Amino acid sequence: MRAMTPREFVAALRAEGLDAWLDIHGGPGYPAVPTGWLPDMRGWILSDRNGCLGDAGAPQVYDMPLPGTLYLGVYESPVENAGQWPGEPGLEFTELAGWLNGCTAAEAAAAVRRAAAGDYSGFTPARPGQDAIAPASLLEDLTTVGGARMFDERTRHYLRRVRLARPAAVAPWRTGTCPECGGRVHGGGLVPAGPGGAEAHVLIRGAVVLGCQGYPIVDPAAVGLDRGEWEDWRGSLDAAYINDEGDGYVVTLFGAYVGGRVATHPEALALLRAELENPAVPGAPAGWQPRVFYMAHATGLIVEFPVPLADVRPDWHRAAGPDDAAWYAALPPHAGVEAFCLLCGETFNPYGPADLTHGQRASDEQPCGGPGVPIGCWGIPPGGPAPRPAGNGRPAPVTYRLGHFTAADADALVGRVADITEYGDDELETTVTHEGAYVAGVLPPLGCLAITGGTQTVRVAATGQVLTRRPAPGGRLAVGRALICQVANVRTTARDS
Repeated sequence: MRAMTPREFVAALRAEGLDAWLDIHGGPGYPAVPTGWLPDMRGWILSDRNGCLGDAGAPQVYDMPLPGTLYLGVYESPVENAGQWPGEPGLEFTELAGWLNGCTAAEAAAAVRRAAAGDYSGFTPARPGQDAIAPASLLEDLTTVGGARMFDERTRHYLRRVRLARPAAVAPWRTGTCPECGGRVHGGGLVPAGPGGAEAHVLIRGAVVLGCQGYPIVDPAAVGLDRGEWEDWRGSLDAAYINDEGDGYVVTLFGAYVGGRVATHPEALALLRAELENPAVPGAPAGWQPRVFYMAHATGLIVEFPVPLADVRPDWHRAAGPDDAAWYAALPPHAGVEAFCLLCGETFNPYGPADLTHGQRASDEQPCGGPGVPIGCWGIPPGGPAPRPAGNGRPAPVTYRLGHFTAADADALVGRVADITEYGDDELETTVTHEGAYVAGVLPPLGCLAITGGTQTVRVAATGQVLTRRPAPGGRLAVGRALICQVANVRTTARDS
C-alpha cells in the first residue's frame, strides 16, 4: 500500500473536520510540514526526526510519500504556556507536551484523532515525573489572581463552543484584527492589551474571538447559541470594500459610501485611494490603513488585499512569500490555479508561488504587472469534464442518506455551481447549505469536495429554522462526502455559459 503524502495527510484530517494545514517551521527554504490545532488549543506538528521533512533548499516534498518513521510532537496550549512564560503571553508551538516517536503516517493520524478527543495515550510526556500527558487547562476556566472566574457564564459558554467548533463553522469571522480597537493581535489564549494590560484580547486558533471590550467576534448563532443583541462587525468598523455588483462597482469605507457607482475596478480603486488620502474621512483613525476587501456579489467571492494599497501597483519583481508557497503546497495534485489581480480586477492563471504577478509570463494576457492573490483551484477528473444536462429546466433537489454521496456523485459536480447541503456537526443537529458554491475539484484520498464562493445558510436540521446566513470564507473549503445530504440547483458556471 502506497504511503500517504503530506498533502494527503492534511486533506484526510480536514475532511473529518479537524484543523490541519501545511506550515513552514524550519525557517526560509524549508518545506512545509503537516501542522494543526487541537480542540483543547494544544498544537501538533508531524515531521521527521530532524524536525522537518527535508533540509533547507531541498525540493518540495508535498506529493512525495511520507517517511516510514515519523515524529509527532504535541505542544502545550497558550493557556499552559502562560504559566511558564509570564512575560510573553500568547505563545503557541513553544513547549512540548509530549511526543510519539517512530510512528507511521497512519499511526500519527490515529494519534491526532485521539488527541482531538482528549486522549493522549501513546504519547511520551515531556514533563519529568509524568506518566501521561495531563488534560489541558481550558481557556474558559481561567481565573483571576484571587481565584474568581475571569469570564461570566455566557462568555464561558461562548468560548467553549468556539473552541470546539469545526474550523469551517467559524471561518467567516476569522480575523487577526480586533474590531473594537483596530489593533493587530498575534498568538493565542489571553493576550493583554491597553495601558498596563488592563484589557485583553482572547484568541483561538490564531484568530481573535473576543475583543478587548469583551465583544464576541464570532456570530453566536454559528456555534448554536442565541445571538441576542449581537451585530455583525464585518464591513463596517475596520474595513473598506470594493463591491463588484456586476453592472458596476461601489466603494464603502467604515460603513459609508465613497463617491458613486463606477464602471471598472481600477476606477473603484482610485476612488478608495483618494478617500484614504483625505485627512477628514469620518471614522478613520489618523494614519490607520483599513483592511481592504474585494467582494463579487454575483458569486460570493471575497478577497482580502494582503498588501497595503501603496503596494497595489505594477511590480515585476515582487518576491513570493511563505504563505504563497504554503497555499500551493496544500493544493491537490493535477490542479489548476486561478488568481485575482488586485490592480485591474481581472483573473489569471499563475504558474507557481513565485509567479503571482499578473502577466509575468503569460504573453496572451494583458501585462498589467499587478499583484495577484490565489482565489481557487480546480481538479481535472480522470474522465475529463463532467457532462452537462440538456435543456434549461432546473432539476429537483437530490437527497442522500448519510454516507451515500458517492465518488461518482462528487466527480459529476466538478466544474459546476450548485447548492450543496451538509450536516454541520457530528450530532446532525444543524445543516449548512453552501448556496451557489463552485465545485473546484475533488481532494484525495477521501474524495471530499473542494468548493469556493457562494454563501452559507445554517439551519436547525429537524425544523429547517434558519440560524444564520453568512458569506463563504475566502479561498477553498473542503466538504466531506460522508455528511452531504442534498444537492440542488446544479448549473454551469458563468465562465462556461
